[in-house]
Amino acid sequence: MIALVMNTAPLSAENNHDTALDPERYRKIEALNKDSFYLNEPQVFRVVTSIAGRETRLNPVDTYAGNMSEAWGRKYLPDHERIENARDNIDAFLRQDGIEVDPANVRILFPQRQYNISLKVIDIDSYPVDPTDTAARSAEERGDMLVTKNPNIILAVRPADCPVILAYGINEQGERVDMLAHIAHEGARAHFVDQFMQNTKALEIIPESLRVYITPGAQAENYNYTKDVNPLDNTEGLEKLYVNIHKTQKDNGETVFAYQIDTPNFVYEELRRLGLDTYQLFLDTSDTAAPNSQYASHGRSARSQREWEANGSHYNQDYEINKRDLIVAIPQGNS
Repeated sequence: MIALVMNTAPLSAENNHDTALDPERYRKIEALNKDSFYLNEPQVFRVVTSIAGRETRLNPVDTYAGNMSEAWGRKYLPDHERIENARDNIDAFLRQDGIEVDPANVRILFPQRQYNISLKVIDIDSYPVDPTDTAARSAEERGDMLVTKNPNIILAVRPADCPVILAYGINEQGERVDMLAHIAHEGARAHFVDQFMQNTKALEIIPESLRVYITPGAQAENYNYTKDVNPLDNTEGLEKLYVNIHKTQKDNGETVFAYQIDTPNFVYEELRRLGLDTYQLFLDTSDTAAPNSQYASHGRSARSQREWEANGSHYNQDYEINKRDLIVAIPQGNS
């Protein structure tokens, strides 16, 4: 939540990092996208995203109407009815014309959301497949990275403002490896992007074969925070994650730091710093937290909820229906 600004002061010398925001940064990435693998070679996977409605896209990304809060079951339903409601809605979304995948092949990330430990990798192939299972299901363990060598498995995730890495590579044994990594801003702070690249080395992925698609996330202009400490204190290399940092005061006189978080751009630039060239990368430059975005956004929904509560209302339909989207990465040959 942004504090009410009563006064501003420059950062002290020891905290004076260059965190100015480049307003052209995403347009520059859009220009680089034109020469990306995703637009210039046969697709190694097809990315399909649910969205609350249709909107004009700058990038050639498949979006389909599908309210994924409905897909996870309405809050007011009893637990068993929510589960049934969720399965029915996910099934309908995945089987609709234009997507047409078997939900039984879909494995959905079950995020760890612990950022004081290393990026946890879940090997989907290490778990037996139940031949009687007909529904999409979560991965068997919590973790923020999924890996599979099974070309029939479709990796999926339910983001709401967090960018996600969808990746493909060939290992030294000539096997296809599909990967998915959830990069919340706390994960970005905990060096999950670096750890993702380390994991590709552990998986013996040939570096030149790696192809990375980054899903959209909340951009700095619509992702504001206020904390009592500078987010860059005791850190290195996070100047593109935390931007426009400045001191301010609340109306009670408390001094705090106001700043913005720019996770999608940070993930893209970190992957470049770690050795990937722009041909190997594609970033969907949509801003999920923008006021008129039809993507799910916890940030936008929370703002909307606060507005309703300020007007004396205790329920906001928009807050619930905008909880999460569904993104699936369909391997080539499974579309």
